[in-house]
Amino acid sequence: MIFKDLPKEAARAAIERCTVKSYPEGLPIFNEDEPAAHVYFLLSGSASLNVCDARGCWWKVHTAGPGDLLGASAVFSGGDYKLCAICESSSTVVAIHRDDFLALLSRFPQAYYHVAECLSRDLAAAYQQLVALNYQPRLN
Repeated sequence: MIFKDLPKEAARAAIERCTVKSYPEGLPIFNEDEPAAHVYFLLSGSASLNVCDARGCWWKVHTAGPGDLLGASAVFSGGDYKLCAICESSSTVVAIHRDDFLALLSRFPQAYYHVAECLSRDLAAAYQQLVALNYQPRLN
């Protein structure tokens, strides 16, 4: 979790600005093409991260579990979510507004390390999915 190396008062201030919500199985945390207004931390449960291809087929990219960060890449890019997150089980999720999240990172740059770890795990998981589909990238 990105809060683990922060001073206690910083973590407390960040947590005070968060919203905790319970989601039942099958409910989306966020949907593809929605504005990326929040970053989510999965406290309990699991969520599948899915993307829709050009033919309208949905592909499961990754299964997130407790401690995973969801939606960060979309928040950094400033656009919409590029995939959807659907609860695979009853889940407890912490939402932090993008402005609060970016302000936290600005004020405590050491948190970027944990965000980079989360994004790296997401990228590795996506790559493994492509390998499993026998994706052959073009090398020019």
